[in-house]
Amino acid sequence: MSFQQKPLIDHGKIHMDIQKKFKVIIFGTGEDFEGILANINYLFTLYHLGEFEEHIDFIVDNNKDKQGKCLYGKKICSPECLQGKNSKSMIVVATCKFYNPISVQLSQYGLAENKDYISHTKFFEMIIDWCNKKDNTMALAGMPETYYEFDKKRKFEAFEKSKQIQKDFQLYQNPSKDELVKIYDQLKLSEIVIEDYQIDLKKYNEFKQEFDFGEDFYSWDKAIKEEKILEHFVAFEILHLEKSDFYIDVAACNSPFAFLLHNKGYDSMAIDLNPSTKFADSNIYRVADATNTDFTNHSVDAVSLQCAYEMFLGDSDTNLIKELARVLAKKGRCVIAPLYMHTHYCGYSSPDYIYENQYHDLGAQLYYSEYFGIPFARHYDMKALKERVILPIINSGLRYKIYRVVNEKSINENIYLKFILYIYR
Repeated sequence: MSFQQKPLIDHGKIHMDIQKKFKVIIFGTGEDFEGILANINYLFTLYHLGEFEEHIDFIVDNNKDKQGKCLYGKKICSPECLQGKNSKSMIVVATCKFYNPISVQLSQYGLAENKDYISHTKFFEMIIDWCNKKDNTMALAGMPETYYEFDKKRKFEAFEKSKQIQKDFQLYQNPSKDELVKIYDQLKLSEIVIEDYQIDLKKYNEFKQEFDFGEDFYSWDKAIKEEKILEHFVAFEILHLEKSDFYIDVAACNSPFAFLLHNKGYDSMAIDLNPSTKFADSNIYRVADATNTDFTNHSVDAVSLQCAYEMFLGDSDTNLIKELARVLAKKGRCVIAPLYMHTHYCGYSSPDYIYENQYHDLGAQLYYSEYFGIPFARHYDMKALKERVILPIINSGLRYKIYRVVNEKSINENIYLKFILYIYR
């Protein structure tokens, strides 16, 4: 029996192709597509390669109902157009579950793996490999060489383990519509304080006009950008933020919200465990542990966390409640949006952290995510929410309310903000 060795990937050719505005053909628009495209867009933004959509030649899919339609301004074609392909465009297979059957299909068209088509993970690998070369001027701006070399190593190891990860873990899925109803019913039966929240669309549009988050804010994914702006809007509305309030954006990263507020006369500040790369020179962006700050007792009027609380590792979700009890002023309040819930206590890790158990909650079912850089993202069930969040709120002398967003899909179908936690003194 003889084995035919697959052709090696020419990374040098890839980086030349990037500079020459190379083209790719995307195969697959299924459930993995949005996450994969978001990851590719993230890499292109991170390494200043421009808009990835500019490099898409066209898209193919086996689903006949999708063929002839457009996605991201690109026509969806039948895979049959790939037979006898003369194009220099590399085919990137944008799926996890169906890579093997698609690989067989493409080989039947006379196309060779690593020459004519590659998996999306191989495509990631090529981009990262080129961009992290020591002599490449596009390496991570402002980051020491040891940082991106370590990051590169971690990601490569994850790519190598991808097949094993898919055997050991299931891909995380957001709660379905029926499951969201079940979660809501469980909250009500458990005598949790819960109210419906209606997004005021007129006020939301006015908010977006008043606070311009900028073109570079989640530029790689328009759907996520809309979600993030909405999260800031509901925080702004529920907090009833006034210019006299001392407000803190917790786990802000590079969010411009505190900066935008400050420019409009609000007393705002942003804190994060890591320094902001965008606002490094601003004195209102500080490096701080939100569970152990140096703010004086009862000195903070308003706090918000946008898509951050689920990332508080270990007991830090509970410890944040204790710190809020210390720093919140007499009429202090905090908004956590979203409050991630599921039918069961669970969480997900990205491939580069999935086997590092020290980051995962004991007793939570573990899933994998296709994003990178996520040690663990927690989703509460009713029992975990009570033990880790609600009881600590009550025992700390604070009060709370959970909002269920009832019209989030009126923004667009991709919005996932469903539950909001409001904590107040």
